[in-house]
Amino acid sequence: NYVICDWIADKEQLFAEIEGVDIAIIDSYLAKDGDYLSISKVVANCVYIDDFNRIEYPSGIVLNASIGSSYLEYEKRDDVEYLLGCEYAILREPFWDIEKKIINKEIKNAMIIFGGLDYSRLANDVADAARGIFNQSEVNIIGQRGEFLTSHILFPYK
Repeated sequence: NYVICDWIADKEQLFAEIEGVDIAIIDSYLAKDGDYLSISKVVANCVYIDDFNRIEYPSGIVLNASIGSSYLEYEKRDDVEYLLGCEYAILREPFWDIEKKIINKEIKNAMIIFGGLDYSRLANDVADAARGIFNQSEVNIIGQRGEFLTSHILFPYK
């Protein structure tokens, strides 16, 4: 069962819904430090999905399945377990055991995907670098338009 609510704006409903819950999994760029702390005091266990070491989380589990997440400088604490690296990727069962693919030596098409807003403002730099690296290839950049991403949603960069 699940409930859809604006849990950032309606704290009363949030706490009514999570009372007695064994685990809360939180994946939000909108939640403030105090939101995480309040939830961690009510729920037995918390898992915080984090992409880039955004904040210092309360007691619980920090899950960052991004490639290179083990190199982020998390300030490690004894009351927080850190699950870092792509081996912790949250994937549906059909993606667990896939066949190995043969990779061509010559790259004809490349796709670069930015998941979410480009907070580090890297999309345009990556597009320029891709043009230099894959100069004879078609490179598609996919990202979410927003405050930080000035590149197109999907465009061939050749």
